[in-house]
Amino acid sequence: MLAHRLACTDPPVNLLSRVQALMVDFFWDRMHWVPQSVLFLPKEEGGHGLVHLAGRGAAFRLRFVQRFLTGPADLVWRPVARALLEHCGGLGLAESLFLMDLKGLRLNNLSSFYGGLFNVWGLHRKERPECCGSLFWLLREPVVRVSRFVCGVGPSLQQRLCEERILTLGQVVEVCVGPVWTTLQAWPHV
Repeated sequence: MLAHRLACTDPPVNLLSRVQALMVDFFWDRMHWVPQSVLFLPKEEGGHGLVHLAGRGAAFRLRFVQRFLTGPADLVWRPVARALLEHCGGLGLAESLFLMDLKGLRLNNLSSFYGGLFNVWGLHRKERPECCGSLFWLLREPVVRVSRFVCGVGPSLQQRLCEERILTLGQVVEVCVGPVWTTLQAWPHV
C-alpha cells in the first residue's frame, strides 16, 4: 500500500524522513548495533531489506519517465501525460521537455507528481552521443533552453523562437527547407 502511494503521490519530505526514522529505530531499538548501510542491503546479501522511502519514490518517478519516453506505444496513460506536459510553460512540448533546461520555466501549472518528475530527472546526469543514430529523436531535439545550442545572440533569439513556436530542430528544418520527410525523400543517401 505504501509503495503504491509513493508511486502515485508526492508525500511531504519531512513525513518520509519521520517514517524512515521510525523504521530504522524499530530495527536498531535505538541502539546502533549494526551500520545503517547494512539495514538497506537485501536479505540475500546479509542485510535486513529495509527500503529507503525517498529513494523508492524517486525510482518510481524515473520508471514513469522511462516508460513515457521509451515504453510500448499502447500505454493507456501516455496521451493524458503528454497532454498535461504540453501545457508546461506554454511550449506545447512533451517528450522534448526532458532534454531542456527548465530553470526559469513556470512549472506551477503542473501537479506535484509531474513537477516531481522533473526534479528527479534533474538529479541524473544525462549524456547524449554526438552522433545520433536516430533521426526521430534528433528532430525532436529542443532548440530553446538547452546548452547544446548556445548562441551569442542570447535571449532575444530564444524569445523570438518561442514567440514563433519554433521549439525543436525539426521545426527549424521545416521553416528553412520545407517539410522534413519530403526533403529527406529527395536525398537518396539519407
